[in-house]
This record gives sequence, C-alpha cells and structure tokens, in this order.
Amino acid sequence: MDQPETDQLLKDYVATADAAKLAEISTQLQIAYAENMPSISLFSGPVWYEWSTLRFTGWPTQEDYYVRGAPWSDDSGERLVVLMKLHCISEEACAQAK
Repeated sequence: MDQPETDQLLKDYVATADAAKLAEISTQLQIAYAENMPSISLFSGPVWYEWSTLRFTGWPTQEDYYVRGAPWSDDSGERLVVLMKLHCISEEACAQAK
C-alpha cells in the first residue's frame, strides 16, 4: 500500500531527537496503522501449559482452576501452589518418578 503521508512521518521520525515530536509522530503513525492496515486479532494474552496425569494428579483443571499452571508465569509463587497440590496417583507411580 502506497502511503506518502506515512512515508513522510517515518522520515520525520528518524530525523528528530525531540521527545515531544517523536511522541506526536508515533501517535500519527499508530492512527494511520489503525485506519489503513487490515489486521485480525486471533487472541489476546494466551497462557498455555500442559501436564501429564500419568503419575501425578492435582493439576489445575477447568473444574478446579485454582491457579494458572504456566511454569513461565511472572509470579513464581504460582508454581509453588501447583507443586504443593500435586500428588502421586499410586505408590508405583511415585517410585517410577524417582
């Protein structure tokens, strides 16, 4: 898509060090993008995680969603909550997990 106005905004952006001018140009670029660029949001901020119930139970479920189960969560306390709720499904499973 040919957008001479946007091209000029980009040239103006790299040509200045003035913080107020940069903010103004950024706002104009964002508006131009929103008005002219087709985009489809697929999802916002998904959190994926998976686990196996082969040897352990106690993971968060849809019925008992006590905490997000993502190990990369910003709050490391969530990992501890999950860990404290896990338990082996049998003595044999515990032995195999060691």
